[in-house]
Amino acid sequence: MESATGHIASFVQLCIGMYICFACNFIETDVKYHPRGSWVFLGFFTVITIGFGICAMLQALLYDAENNVMGPVPWQVMCSLDYAYFACMALQGPFRPAAPSLTADYKLVSDDDFTV
Repeated sequence: MESATGHIASFVQLCIGMYICFACNFIETDVKYHPRGSWVFLGFFTVITIGFGICAMLQALLYDAENNVMGPVPWQVMCSLDYAYFACMALQGPFRPAAPSLTADYKLVSDDDFTV
């Protein structure tokens, strides 16, 4: 595998992994905590993530380096999917289901090599 294809594959894997984490918030959170429109956003985000992943891998795997011939997906489609994916990344916060806050208390203590 060429490094460009490996780089694209790892980025697609990151995109899909981040999508799965976002989608799991909907599964584990009660519906009453879902913001208005969040399911519509999740559906749009699903289509964009899957479309981006498939098209990016098609382009990477079917690129002909010897003849400098691009893959079968038009650049306008790839550009639109790319921008839409990053727009979804920016919009995740407002559409993420509400969750409880965490708090942690810390205490400084002595140990073998440090004395308070």
